[in-house]
Amino acid sequence: MELTAILPFDVKLLYMIESTFKSNSMDHLMLFFTRMGDFGLVWIAAGLMLAFTSKYRREGVLLLVALAVGAIVGNLVMKPLIARPRPFMELEGIKNILGISFSYSFPSGHTTSSFAAAYMLTRYFGKKGALAYLPAALIAFSRMYFFVHYPSDIIGGIVTGTLCAHIVYEVSKKITKMSFPLQNG
Repeated sequence: MELTAILPFDVKLLYMIESTFKSNSMDHLMLFFTRMGDFGLVWIAAGLMLAFTSKYRREGVLLLVALAVGAIVGNLVMKPLIARPRPFMELEGIKNILGISFSYSFPSGHTTSSFAAAYMLTRYFGKKGALAYLPAALIAFSRMYFFVHYPSDIIGGIVTGTLCAHIVYEVSKKITKMSFPLQNG
């Protein structure tokens, strides 16, 4: 499905978000979450904290690898390939209040990193790790709130981040099995 085919739905949903949630207090809250996701720094910090502990070093390194893979696939491959302009660039009367660059929109990098991290944290820490999905979802929502991403960009980021993290997780399991085969007798 071409992204232009879903543009009317994307635009309608963005304006619905604006009319339903827009307020000064929400502006501040959403700004907090969107900044939290800038450059994936909150997730990089989580990965580094884990990596610098002996107990969770492997999990931290693999979280960082998943973030790197998501950034490469999303920002370096998909964004230039799809070359979708951001909503504030195309929709009349919408200002770029975040001062972000005019890079492409699909998939959302904030969402990609957030969902890659949430996936890895859930795989390694179960229900406690799954709590990362709450800030991940709020970061993703904030990107639509500020008209820097369409809803389909967010969905693309969720899928990209989750798939990249899943691949890193599965490859790491295979490498571990190859490195430490079961000993029989």
